[in-house]
Amino acid sequence: MKERVFAVLEKYKGCRCVIVVCHGTLMQYVLDIPHPSNGQIVRFDL
Repeated sequence: MKERVFAVLEKYKGCRCVIVVCHGTLMQYVLDIPHPSNGQIVRFDL
């Protein structure tokens, strides 16, 4: 799942700022964090 997410994010690597909205489970897998709260904002640098 991580590989799929990174493949999509690579397309936007040249952008200054991108907002990604997703489910908490995806955030857990990609960011290696505990399940986030509803509406939680997490900064991630590719």
